[in-house]
Amino acid sequence: PTHFTGGQLLTPAMANQIHTWLEERGLANPAGWELCYSSPNGDSKDNPRDWHNKCDGHARTVVVGTNQNGFVFGGYASSPWNNPSYGFVRENGGQFIFRLEGPGLSAEAWDINTQADHPYLQYNLGVTNWPLFGQGDLRFGGAGGALGAVMGTCSAAGAAVYQAPDNAVCGSGEWGDTEMEMWYAL
Repeated sequence: PTHFTGGQLLTPAMANQIHTWLEERGLANPAGWELCYSSPNGDSKDNPRDWHNKCDGHARTVVVGTNQNGFVFGGYASSPWNNPSYGFVRENGGQFIFRLEGPGLSAEAWDINTQADHPYLQYNLGVTNWPLFGQGDLRFGGAGGALGAVMGTCSAAGAAVYQAPDNAVCGSGEWGDTEMEMWYAL
């Protein structure tokens, strides 16, 4: 079955892998997932406001990205990206981050490090910022910049909210050309 339709970044095997991870965590959605943002389909990569306009208000989202380093990665967020309108989500709603592909690497998902003190699991920095998981564990871009620019990071040093090793999620260095898609649970 197709779980995530309308996008261009996921192969059927990748979509099935995400569905399996969601099922394992009791987060699967039998009604399916609706695409709300897709840079490969023409949604703006220049400013995060377009993403916010299309996806804010939806709880239970899956975001997937690709970068020029050959990684396909993303995360599951339990809270809407505009709630709170500016601030952090501390409640554990099953958030996790993942890598679907990377040079010489297989698919892997990382849950919240329950042994660490978490200032936030998901951070909503307002309409000028891209999705951010943890303390920079996975950040799709910085304030007002293009997708993947300014501060596109993954599992940077000191980011220990999720249990991913440094650079395991989306590689190291500049992301370069980045694409992103987001689905919400129906």
